[in-house]
Amino acid sequence: MATRRRGGGWLVANLGGVYTRTAGAPASCPPTVVHTASRAGLQPGIYYVDHANITANGTACAVGGRATLFEPSLLANATAISDLEASARNDAEALLGAPVAAAIMAALRAAGGNDWLGGYEEQERVCGGYRWPAALTFLLYSDGVSAPAVGFSADEGGMVVILPGNATCVYGIDDADREGVPQLPAIGATDEPEEPVESGEPAEAGTPTPPGWQGW
Repeated sequence: MATRRRGGGWLVANLGGVYTRTAGAPASCPPTVVHTASRAGLQPGIYYVDHANITANGTACAVGGRATLFEPSLLANATAISDLEASARNDAEALLGAPVAAAIMAALRAAGGNDWLGGYEEQERVCGGYRWPAALTFLLYSDGVSAPAVGFSADEGGMVVILPGNATCVYGIDDADREGVPQLPAIGATDEPEEPVESGEPAEAGTPTPPGWQGW
């Protein structure tokens, strides 16, 4: 396993590139996932990726929901979590209380690095013919990780999505294939998510970019 040297901030800035499915049921797990932008949260250590800035199997996901990402240092600080605004605090507590996600995070911490992110989604994610239900947890990591207690193992960096019921979708991506993504500005917790971006550039104000989502 490669030596860990980078933190979650590096990882969230390099969310781009194609995450390719390595394990998981094809009916539930799209073959590829791509993130096209992220934005800072209102408090340190928290980020968002709006569903409109995610594609699955080449299809843009529906506008409206978002993925909440947490840096390891925040997740390890009970006081910092208690000081988060309500929505983010609830997401962090749900992530920490999810047994499979918690076991994988423990394995990541035991490996001695901070180049991973924990995530939670309150809303379902719909991308063409794929629908991930609300209340899913996920982890993004730069190196392989093994959590034997829950039967999880990944040989390379990537992402694991843990669906309600503990079914998993596992994705791999090599560091050399990662790409930087636009960092959108923070918006208020009750505001609508940003419009999707195209070609790696944020959409200009006043000219919303159609999400390109196709119904199913």
